[in-house]
Amino acid sequence: MVMEKHLLQLLRYKKLSATKARLQVLSLFAKLNQPLSYADIHAYLDGEFDRVTLYRMLDTFVSNGLIRSVPALHKPITYVLLDGVEQLSVSNMFFLNCLHCNRKYILPALVLPNFELPLKFNVSHVDIVIEGKCPDCS
Repeated sequence: MVMEKHLLQLLRYKKLSATKARLQVLSLFAKLNQPLSYADIHAYLDGEFDRVTLYRMLDTFVSNGLIRSVPALHKPITYVLLDGVEQLSVSNMFFLNCLHCNRKYILPALVLPNFELPLKFNVSHVDIVIEGKCPDCS
């Protein structure tokens, strides 16, 4: 009940209606506390929503800053819940990805050293993905 209340607050904060479908998807992210792909979400919710509805929901969440896509090359896009009003403005995120079982972990925010980029590039955020084997697969 506390989690649902928190998710309702997040939706209201972003001026989004708190539909049953939105709450189900956000609750899944909160419950599992790990990055999820479209296929993961679809499977966990037992195909309750059609492909278009689920993709639209994910797009809405991304564009409103409720979830964020996890960078990955040559892999399905995964998403992570930004689970607090204070985290909605987080600009740097760090992830561990197991190359064997494909499980993804979110690291707590780390402070990056100051560095200068060429061409006066204006950085909006930094995502770092560290790949290797998790303890279970080592």
